[in-house]
Amino acid sequence: MNDIFSPQAVKERENFIIDHIGLPASVLVERAGLFLADEAEKHVKDKRNPILILAGPGNNGGDGFAAARILAERGYSIDIIQTNCNKHSNLFEYESKILTRLRDEFEYPVEYTDYVPVNSEVCLDCLYGTGLNRDLDEDTVALINRINNSSLTVISADIPSGLDADTGDLRPVAVSADVTLTFGGLKTGLFYGKAPDYTGTVRLCDV
Repeated sequence: MNDIFSPQAVKERENFIIDHIGLPASVLVERAGLFLADEAEKHVKDKRNPILILAGPGNNGGDGFAAARILAERGYSIDIIQTNCNKHSNLFEYESKILTRLRDEFEYPVEYTDYVPVNSEVCLDCLYGTGLNRDLDEDTVALINRINNSSLTVISADIPSGLDADTGDLRPVAVSADVTLTFGGLKTGLFYGKAPDYTGTVRLCDV
């Protein structure tokens, strides 16, 4: 059994790797995106159906954009739903700009939408991760409810969006994942509170 850490402890380890070891944060995002893309491919039955990616405003959204680019390079069509937010993390902006340029210059099969495609089989939940410290807004709650009421196979990045990464409490709803790929260490919020009802199979990925 792997050790379980507080989200703060995992974050401090990540900061040490970036600040003292010198590994760029963008490399960690690329690694996370690769893990997500590989997992998504395992669950696709018909490659003609688009893979849905939910992208929040932080680094989790950056993971989603990295996965979107990798999957598009492998021949998958991608539909992306972004949350309405005026402020984004630097890694979100970095990955988003790369994907947009590739779509515009090389016709990558990526579309931005407000709707859950009826023919999608797989959804990557990259809305919110361990940094969520508030209740979700009404629009995000409505989006999560739509995902939970669908037949999509859902893969969450780091922790299902809406779960408190410390306590496993709902904020006030959470994505019901089939698989959760968590990065850098197992967090307490994946196992406490309501979390076991939402995480599905938890897999630790060392980025």
